[in-house]
Amino acid sequence: MLGQPGTLSEVISIPGVVWVSRPGRVAPAEIAASALAIERRFGKGVLLPKESGRYALICSRLADIARELADEGAATRVWAGDSAMTARWAALSFDLIARLRSSPHQEGCGLPLFRAISTFVPPGEAAAVAACLDLLVREEAPLWPDGATVIPLLTGRADLCRKAAADSAGLVDALVFR
Repeated sequence: MLGQPGTLSEVISIPGVVWVSRPGRVAPAEIAASALAIERRFGKGVLLPKESGRYALICSRLADIARELADEGAATRVWAGDSAMTARWAALSFDLIARLRSSPHQEGCGLPLFRAISTFVPPGEAAAVAACLDLLVREEAPLWPDGATVIPLLTGRADLCRKAAADSAGLVDALVFR
C-alpha cells in the first residue's frame, strides 16, 4: 500500500572519477577502502573487537555519500525497489553463500559473489560481479525450488553491474527507511 511505512532500497551509480575524488570532502573510495579492509580481515577469520558495528557504520556512511551525490547530480539512482522487493533481495543475498556451499560454481564466483551481496561494488569489480550473477542464473538458480522467483532478482542485479562496468562506475545499495 502506498505511503505505508517500510524500507526502500535504491541502487546509486557513482562515476569512477567521482568514486575516487570528491574535492573538499571524503570520496566514496576512501570509505569503501575501510569496509574492504574489514572484509579482508573477516575472510581471514581475524575480527577486531566491535568490527561488525564499525563495518555497519562505514556502509551506512557510504550510502549517505551516495545519496548526497545523487541529490547533487553527481551520481544517478539506477534502481529502486519497494519494501517487498527489498525484502526478497535481502533474503536471497543472505542465503546465496549457503546455497552455493556444495556447488562447483562457488569457487568460480568467489569474491565477486561476496561483492554481489554486499552493499557496494567498486568500479573495477562490477564486470566480475555481473559475470558471477550470470553464471548463477544459467547454472544454479534453475535448480533451486524458488528459481522462478530469484532469477529476475539475480538478472536485474547483473544488468546493473554490467551497466556500471560499461560506465566505469561503482554501485552503492542505499536503504531508505520511511
